[in-house]
Amino acid sequence: MKVGIMKKKQTKKKTKKKNRKLEILKIYLRLVKKHGFTPTRAVMLENGVSRDAIRSAYTSLESLEEHARKTHPEVFENVLDKHCFTKDKFEFLKSDISQYKRFVITTAICGIDNLDINFYNSIKTYCEHNNAKLLVIPVQDPANRFVKSNWNLDKRLQDDLLVFDDLRLNSNVSIRAIKLSAKQIDPVTGLDRLGQSKGSFIFGSPKQRMRPVSVGEEKMPHVFMSTGSISVNTSYESDYYFSKRTEYLAKHDHIVGAIIVEIEDDDIFHYRTIKANHKGEFIDLAVKYTPTKREFIGVQGFVLGDWHSGETDKTAANAWKEVAQETKPNILVVHDFFNGKFNNHHDAENTIVRAKLALQNKISLQREIECCIRDLNKLSTLAKTVYIVRSNHDEVIERYIREGRYLDDPINLDLASKLISPMIHNHMCLQYLVENLHTLCSTKYKLTAKNIKWLRRDESLKISGIECGAHGDVSKNNAKGSIKNIELGYGPCVVGHSHTPEILREVYRVGTSSILRPDYVRGPSTWMHTSCLIYKDGSRQLINSINGSWKLRS
Repeated sequence: MKVGIMKKKQTKKKTKKKNRKLEILKIYLRLVKKHGFTPTRAVMLENGVSRDAIRSAYTSLESLEEHARKTHPEVFENVLDKHCFTKDKFEFLKSDISQYKRFVITTAICGIDNLDINFYNSIKTYCEHNNAKLLVIPVQDPANRFVKSNWNLDKRLQDDLLVFDDLRLNSNVSIRAIKLSAKQIDPVTGLDRLGQSKGSFIFGSPKQRMRPVSVGEEKMPHVFMSTGSISVNTSYESDYYFSKRTEYLAKHDHIVGAIIVEIEDDDIFHYRTIKANHKGEFIDLAVKYTPTKREFIGVQGFVLGDWHSGETDKTAANAWKEVAQETKPNILVVHDFFNGKFNNHHDAENTIVRAKLALQNKISLQREIECCIRDLNKLSTLAKTVYIVRSNHDEVIERYIREGRYLDDPINLDLASKLISPMIHNHMCLQYLVENLHTLCSTKYKLTAKNIKWLRRDESLKISGIECGAHGDVSKNNAKGSIKNIELGYGPCVVGHSHTPEILREVYRVGTSSILRPDYVRGPSTWMHTSCLIYKDGSRQLINSINGSWKLRS
């Protein structure tokens, strides 16, 4: 009698355990199907399943997942296989990329059904036409409690190369698997010191950020850059109240985009950001790529790195000429067109510097204006209209007249004295001299270009909705033009001035077109030869010239 009761109790206990096991499995499968993720212990607990219950029924959460995948594979159709993130898979990745010189690198935010499929297909079009490879860096939003690990990605990405560990593309650039939050406001925060020894690197973030870091004298700066995302901006939703602020900012700053990297050799590489429009299409070097085709569309604006006539680097000037000839810009924008060596206020009291400049024939205002005329006649052939942005170097002449330094400058006294009346009547000295030098003094140089427009201080120039009329030396309330102050003052814009290219959200800053090591530069430098293309849809690309090379030659 007692034996029968014991057996009934054991049978009832086994049945109860079996039912509880099935109940846990049912809850687990329901969560996978609903969210597209393998749920965490915390999520299971929220749904009434404790850690002890999982251990009692399945030993561990990992065993539960393995059992669920084996018995109900149909539920996991949209869940990326974790085997995409094994060491063997990564070794295959490193072997596969050795066959390519051109890469499209982007970020996927962990989640299901968040892939921008049109942008994805446009990238495939680009890869097909340019023999390029798509590389995808996974990132997480820690506030999304359903995310368990990096393999919770849209399954449509499983046939692409997923970069979940450091990956070197050549000796100077690599993809770094730094774990960043998808919502991090400035992705480069705290990373500068890594660039001293590890070279330039790319990291995953749905924001596009770029900043160079100086690494020593006579060396090219290393560059940090984040990619933009192949995921849509609805990937940040959270139930946590204190995540709502960062969720709002993340959606606002989210860029559907990527970085194109071209490997020229083991030392030199080229990089350009791309940004998708609402149709998932993007433009690279004046060619639009869609999910089905590519077509040449040209360029709306081409903003040159600070020109500095007379000290312009020849390799950079030749590179910009090639870029313009290939992309056909409507508008050319020039910053710091004038150099101002002839009697710069920084060197006015430095007898030795003035003597050196005299030996180099660089203390003549007429000579500098002749260089400007020569350069402007050449630049005028590169676009339909050329705009000269009022810049601090252009204002050197007015300061020279205002401070009366021309009175002790016999070499320039005659020409300078002819500027007093024009200044009183609000003429810009640089424009006045360039347009009238042939009548003011005996010279063979004459401005023949008819498509030149001169901007005054604070005069706006909008190209495809992007402000291009500000030089970048002054921001709000006459403060110095830091990139953050410029963002607050102008919003989407392209500026110059610092000779250091940078991207901060919608602010793009060009570098310089001048020689990189003039006599007044000391120590490590972040100067680069960088200009900017602006397209009709408002997207932009910074273009770098490295000894005259600015793209991979097919």
